Parts: sequence; structure tokens; C-alpha cells
Amino acid sequence: MAGFPKQTGTGTPPQQRNEDFGQQDAPAVEREHLRMQTAGNERLTGKVAIITGGSWGIGAATVRLFSKHGAKVIIMDNEGEKGKKFANSLSPPASHIKCDLSNEDQVHKAVNSVIAKYNQLDIMFNNAEIIERFTMSIEQCDMGAFHRMMNKNMNEVMHGLKYAAREMKSKGEGCIISTAGITRHNYLAAYAASKHAVIGLTKDGAAELAKYSIRVNCVSSYGFGTTVSDDDIAEAVLYLASKEAKHVSGHNIEVNGL
Repeated sequence: MAGFPKQTGTGTPPQQRNEDFGQQDAPAVEREHLRMQTAGNERLTGKVAIITGGSWGIGAATVRLFSKHGAKVIIMDNEGEKGKKFANSLSPPASHIKCDLSNEDQVHKAVNSVIAKYNQLDIMFNNAEIIERFTMSIEQCDMGAFHRMMNKNMNEVMHGLKYAAREMKSKGEGCIISTAGITRHNYLAAYAASKHAVIGLTKDGAAELAKYSIRVNCVSSYGFGTTVSDDDIAEAVLYLASKEAKHVSGHNIEVNGL
């Protein structure tokens, strides 16, 4: 009975071939590992982002995170020298525009200045807000203070939404994010009302602007009695701004610490 033909030649033994393969492939594996690590820092490369109230708190945490991920960041708030100092402390530095966000004309001009410089606006984060704690019950509510809160926390978001949408519409895509809230505490009726109004604007804006591929979302924190930090909320904003959320619109992301 004929056997298998005898193998001839000087081929590399299987074990040696496996060892050689591992040695030769190591640099490729290292390069792929480095690429995957680096990719995490490039989620916003080439994007231009405006962040209102970006000199403190959630806004500042988001400015730092967006910069880390490659975005060109413009801080827009009323902080003046404090805002410029913070913007210049970053690497690379962010830009700062002093602007009264409750003044529609100033917001319009500020957005126009960003377009004039960068010729694009990809992300608008309406983050600026005030919390004015009332020392009175709902029955004794100071309506002047109530209207100030509504004007600050609702109108400023509408200004940002309006002028960002105009610019993004011409491009055919964009992302608008706002800071809302899920606070339920005594003596914060005006704040709660203003933040629920932001959620309503978000849902309506998402429906209206979907045909232009503009995504509109908001984030809400429940910071009282939890370990939620500004950095935690910034991570949620980054997700909404990134391509990972390309099919997410009209949502309120609750960072509630639970």
C-alpha cells in the first residue's frame, strides 16, 4: 500500500513559523493598540463647538473634555477676563467671546463672529444658567424673580438654539445640546419650570430640525445628594456630540447618580 509522499525541502518547522509570526506581528499589534487608544481622543477632531457658560462648572468641564477630543472650542459667556484667562490656560487654548446671552442681538453677533472665523459650527452647547433659590413658598412667590429665572434659563437656550440652527441648516447637519434639569426640591419652582421648558424646546427642536440632520438633545443632572460631578455630566455631553450618538435626537439624558 502506497504511503504519503515523503516531504522534501528546507521549509520552516510549524513551531518556528508560529514563533516567527508572533515576532513579526508584534509591531502591527502595538500599532493597532495605539490606534485604538488614540481614536478615543479624536471623537471631535475637526469640529467647531460653542459652549455657553464655559468658564465654570459643567461648562468648564465640557470645554476641557471637548478640547482633549480635538474640537475647536469657543466659550461664550459674560465672564470677561476670567473667561479669557481660563480659555488661555488650556492646551491648545480655547477662544472666548464676552456676551450677554439674554441679549438676542449679542448672541446673533457672537455666532456670526464664529462663522466668520471658522466658516462652520458643528456643536452648540447651551449650558449657561442661574439658580436663584427662593426663600418663600409657591404661594408667596416673587413673580419678578420668577420671570428673571425664566428669562435667563429659557430665553438664553432659545437664542442659542435659534442662531445655531440657522448656521447648521445651511451645512445640512449639526448637534445642539442644552442643560436642562430634573430637580424636585422645595423653593426651586422657578428653576424647575425653566428647566422643564428647556426639555420642551429640545423635543420640539428635534422634531422640527430632523429634516436638516440637526440633532437636538439635552442633559439633566440630579446633583443633590449624589456623587455626580461636572466631569460626569461633561462625558454625557461628549457622547451626544459625538458620532456614537448620530441617531440620537429629542432625548433628555438624565445623569442622576443612581
